[in-house]
Amino acid sequence: MKRILLALIGLAAGAGIGLLLGWNVWPVEYYDTEIPALHSTYKAEYAVMVGAAYQMDGDWEQAADRLAALEETDIGAWLRDLIHESIAAGQDPVSIRYLISMADQLGVRSDIMEPFAEEDDG
Repeated sequence: MKRILLALIGLAAGAGIGLLLGWNVWPVEYYDTEIPALHSTYKAEYAVMVGAAYQMDGDWEQAADRLAALEETDIGAWLRDLIHESIAAGQDPVSIRYLISMADQLGVRSDIMEPFAEEDDG
């Protein structure tokens, strides 16, 4: 019985010391976690998520604010290039249509996008 009690005291003390060290002495430090610092792959995934949210709620102002968080100099050109890359890579047509719906709001369209945009229209 004494060993079990000592083991429980040891576990509690170890957990307490671990929490003290982890939360106060050496806490986690986050860096490069802002949206503009994301790798291009994750920026593309973020844009698809913004497009999906835009399709769901139709709130263009919110979608535009979210796209602005990417801090691209020309978001329309960036979006067009992303759509072209997505089409060339054979990615999910639904995701491509999400991106095209935002590109339409920005007045960006190309011949490569037309077949995907037509699927959305019809």
